[in-house]
Amino acid sequence: MTRRPPNPFGEPDSGAGQRDGDENRESPMPGTGAGDQHGHHDEASGADGERREERHGSAPRWEMPAGPAGDAERRRAAVRGQIPVVDTLREAASLVNQNRGTVLLPLLAVTFPVALVISILTVVLFLTAWSDEALVSTATITEQTPAPIVFTLLVFTAVEVLFAQVARAAAIVAIAGAAAGKRTSLAEALDPAFNKIGGILVLIGVFIAGFFLGVLTIVGLIIVPYLFLRIAVSLEAYMLDGGSIWNSIGRSWAVMQGNMLRLLGLLLLTGACVLPVIVLVSLLGGSIEGDRTTELVMFAGWSLAQAIILIPIVALFTACTTLYYLKARAIHDGRGPA
Repeated sequence: MTRRPPNPFGEPDSGAGQRDGDENRESPMPGTGAGDQHGHHDEASGADGERREERHGSAPRWEMPAGPAGDAERRRAAVRGQIPVVDTLREAASLVNQNRGTVLLPLLAVTFPVALVISILTVVLFLTAWSDEALVSTATITEQTPAPIVFTLLVFTAVEVLFAQVARAAAIVAIAGAAAGKRTSLAEALDPAFNKIGGILVLIGVFIAGFFLGVLTIVGLIIVPYLFLRIAVSLEAYMLDGGSIWNSIGRSWAVMQGNMLRLLGLLLLTGACVLPVIVLVSLLGGSIEGDRTTELVMFAGWSLAQAIILIPIVALFTACTTLYYLKARAIHDGRGPA
């Protein structure tokens, strides 16, 4: 408690309330504004109030320190509970639903033509050069499948994987624009995706190398899932932040620190939501029967239908990872949740 000076007029102390009233009734000193006196009085009252809070056991007010320590603390405080899994999935579904044309069109524009061309080539090859061979797909290759067929089907699969990631890259641009309230045209989404196809190819190679490392070694089986989660949003960083693909992998590594388990939970929850559709599509593919020509035509039709049906699912997953990256990036950069 601040010690008050003795009363210069020798009057008895009549209590704090009386003194406050006397102070409020006093005229300002020459050269001193009444506002200044009230300001000093408020500051003293505030200091007394803080002391009274401390005496009664109230927690003192805490402010984050300035400098690197404060920045680190802000990030840790922001991360805690700032990227809820269910809310992010709900936001992603709502964003895709409200921007169907903007989000789905880039995926359709890339994946459907590729699926159409590969389906036609597959039918033609099995009707001509491979007319004596059993109809197989990449998933049903066996040891008895001739090497030329295996090689061709693997090439077809590699092309599909590459352009699927290009389509995702275009969708990332469209989704980020929609999240910011901007409508992205088809050309604005596709141009950066195709311009960065080299970096996308490198990123695919990194994931494939990590997959084989995880499959072939025990150590890789333990480490690779962790590595995959740390670089899971590299494509999002590559498309939205610029820079080289290696800088984007490093960016993902930094942003995902402390956010891996939430992202894993988000992906698992999204997968659980769309699992019935995926199972249904797979069952339809396994029911193809008939003579060779009918079987080939139905197989091609199923491949095209699968490509179309999976577009909304890929859009939902891409919206989840894109929104998650935007939130995690904002937190990492100290700007709070996006």
